[in-house]
Amino acid sequence: MPSVELCETEAAYLIKGEIPGVKKEDLKITLQDGMLTIQHVCRQENEERNNNFYRNERPCGSFGRSFNVPEGVNESAVETQFNDGRFKVILPKSART
Repeated sequence: MPSVELCETEAAYLIKGEIPGVKKEDLKITLQDGMLTIQHVCRQENEERNNNFYRNERPCGSFGRSFNVPEGVNESAVETQFNDGRFKVILPKSART
């Protein structure tokens, strides 16, 4: 499960994290009913086993993290970024009236 950094700026809430070795297409970030969910399903890699001994210490499985989104977030303008195993979710604040 990835560790994340949560912070707030004047204009938005930010969630940043790192998931080394994960491809963008294997990461799913959704926002529904005030709940932001970050999910990944690990796909088992096919490996040739030509040796008599085989050892795999890298577990393969899925994970998910969910966060309650603060009130006042403009849900229609949420932005996600992913680059080299690092992700960022930008939750812009609604304009105050």
